[in-house]
Amino acid sequence: MRFAVLIVWHEPFNHVDNCYSCMTPPMNMGWLRKKIDRLQYPCIPSAIQPVPQSADMPIPDSPKKYEIEKDYVE
Repeated sequence: MRFAVLIVWHEPFNHVDNCYSCMTPPMNMGWLRKKIDRLQYPCIPSAIQPVPQSADMPIPDSPKKYEIEKDYVE
């Protein structure tokens, strides 16, 4: 599945109920294809869920030209 908006990460302020890594079950040997459907991602303020692609939310185009800006003096 392609996403129009990927997951957005923020710094968690509370590791008890707002930490994505603390609330997601560990992967011991990876996920089997038959179990991947049942994988539940927590919906918390520090990790906003991705938005699937649709007619209203197309995948954004990547920039044609990349520039590196230097904000320091050599």
